[in-house]
Amino acid sequence: MISCTRAVSLAVRGSAVRGSTAGVVLAVSSVTIPTLASPTAPTGPRPERGRAAAVGGGAGAAYTGLVLFGKKTATSEASDTAAAEYAAQAQVTPVDSSGPQGKGRPTPRRREAEAANRRPLVVDHKAMNAEQKAKVRAERAKARESMLRGEERYLPPRDRGPQRRFLRDAVDSRWNIGEVLLPVMLFLLVMTFLPMEWARMSAFLAVYGLILFGIVDCWLLWKRTKKSFVREFGEEPGRGSAWYLVMRSFQMRGSRVPRAAVERGSELHRR
Repeated sequence: MISCTRAVSLAVRGSAVRGSTAGVVLAVSSVTIPTLASPTAPTGPRPERGRAAAVGGGAGAAYTGLVLFGKKTATSEASDTAAAEYAAQAQVTPVDSSGPQGKGRPTPRRREAEAANRRPLVVDHKAMNAEQKAKVRAERAKARESMLRGEERYLPPRDRGPQRRFLRDAVDSRWNIGEVLLPVMLFLLVMTFLPMEWARMSAFLAVYGLILFGIVDCWLLWKRTKKSFVREFGEEPGRGSAWYLVMRSFQMRGSRVPRAAVERGSELHRR
């Protein structure tokens, strides 16, 4: 037999004793279900549990009932406050639209990017104004002066490096027959127009003899320079060094590029 009246009365009495107005409490555990009578199992109601048992059993008993009505406690209020703070933090911060957003322009197509980067291979000097032309002339003059002085930045690739500088110094530090060959050739050319036969024969013999002496002088220059090169760099000159040396030795001293950086008769060393 279900003792509903006793459970409700005990729940109300327990609420009055604890001094709270929790309302009506259903003590599910206080419901008793009759069992089949058996010789070994005693009949009678089971011990009551729940809030009614807690009230009847003493102040230390635990409450195991289901609360349907009641006011919020301090723990529930703290949980609600924490949930509200979490929701406030989870809100997305509005973006400031006053500042720049992204690129501010659409991505250009490939044709447009290539057209913007396209530059003419030959500068149109007619479209340049006087100031631009003057600037270009000044830059060219500066680059040429630097190249004549032998600055590495403005030299062509064939003249760069300490090895090429050493070969140039080897030519510039001595007198070479090849550097006087051109003026002498012009003088002998004038002699061929003279009406005297001996003058023309002397001019031809002088031309061939000067060329022969020039070749011998270049050979001696290369042997001397190669020996000094191995002593300074610990290796033999690279390919094309002999031709580079000979061509410079056949140029007049004032027309050599870069200009001579050492005086004649100076000691040859690496710099």
